[in-house]
Amino acid sequence: MRQLKLTFIFAILSLILTNCRNNSTNRKETTQLLKYSILNEDIYDIPLKTQISLNVLIEDSTINKENIKDLLKHLYDKTTSRSGFKYHNNPTNIFIYAFTTTDKAKSGMGQWVGMISKGYSENLPSINISDLQLNAINEIEVNKWNLTYIQRQEIWSKIIHLEDKSQLEADKKYPLDQAGITFKDIKKNSELMKSLKEKYEKELAKEYYIEKVIVDSVGLEGIVNGWAFPKRN
Repeated sequence: MRQLKLTFIFAILSLILTNCRNNSTNRKETTQLLKYSILNEDIYDIPLKTQISLNVLIEDSTINKENIKDLLKHLYDKTTSRSGFKYHNNPTNIFIYAFTTTDKAKSGMGQWVGMISKGYSENLPSINISDLQLNAINEIEVNKWNLTYIQRQEIWSKIIHLEDKSQLEADKKYPLDQAGITFKDIKKNSELMKSLKEKYEKELAKEYYIEKVIVDSVGLEGIVNGWAFPKRN
């Protein structure tokens, strides 16, 4: 009787473990990775390190923190197992950045929605998710200040270009890349840049028949909502 009871208990335990394994397998099978494409890859192979950097475009519409992390881990596992390098068997440094638009990837302003990285001395990779860029995915396009969403994005792009223009003109008059510059030189450069930026943004306001304060508000909106920076000259 005792042996029968033990046999019965073992049979139940075996059934439970089998079900657990099957459920775990089913969960893995049903986990779908986000659709993506590789925008560009950089390999830096020297005696000190073998580094791979990837920029990835997420092509799915349903994005959340968990499936971004799953994608990054998947890409990391694929990358860390790569071989055939001159100085190291496998990559020692890995940086993978995931973007939601090509414009954000090209901006060069760190507008990734998620990234995974591992340095030479690190045993495990670290993952970071940008709440700003994640929230930007679900931004609702509304009219504000008598401007459409498209108009405000046009203004945002022009603000960035005018800022660059102002800095270039200030640098031309008061260059900061020469030997012997003083604090006074830096101050003159900064003051001229701010003055030119103010002037150009007032002209921008006139172009759209709005107050200068609206231009400032659009600039803040672009930063807060994670709008893509325009391609810099």
